[in-house]
Amino acid sequence: MEKGCVQELSVFLTCLKEHDFENSSCSKELLSFKTCNDRYEKMARELKISRDKLVPEPYAKVLTHQQVTHFLKQYPIR
Repeated sequence: MEKGCVQELSVFLTCLKEHDFENSSCSKELLSFKTCNDRYEKMARELKISRDKLVPEPYAKVLTHQQVTHFLKQYPIR
C-alpha cells in the first residue's frame, strides 16, 4: 500500500509554485489530491476494521498474530 497520495500532492505543490501559490489556478490538481486522499483514508479505515477482527476475512492475505492464533487453535497438532 502506497503511503498516502505523494504523487498527487507533488503535482499540486508544483502547480502552486508555478502559479505563485494561487489556489484558483490549480483547482484540478487540488481536486485530484482530495479524491486520492479520501480513497486512501477509506482504505485505511477498512484495513483497521479488518485487523481488529479476531476471525479474519476469507482469503485475507495479511493476518494479525491474534488471527493466526485463532486458526492454530482450530487445528491443533496431535
